Amino acid sequence: MNMETPSFRLPSFHLNGNSPKALGGEYLQALNTLNEFREKFAAVEFHPRDYYTISDEAFNEARSHRRAVLDHINAIDSYLQAHVAHCFASVK
Repeated sequence: MNMETPSFRLPSFHLNGNSPKALGGEYLQALNTLNEFREKFAAVEFHPRDYYTISDEAFNEARSHRRAVLDHINAIDSYLQAHVAHCFASVK
């Protein structure tokens, strides 16, 4: 897991809030689901033959947009990993 200092707020655990173990489990479940999604997304066939009839640059544009989507998935992954690590590090 990525252990860099995140650029977003992480929860504070106290008697009136969620337990770090329960919340960590929920974030871990979300992370596992994201990893399943990432595998399914990567399995989608992505090939220039589906774009060349549009224009000479269509595939490059589509590839750029796909890369942006993958960057968003990676950002979500980092967010979830930071929360999982924070929660389970707080379990007493």
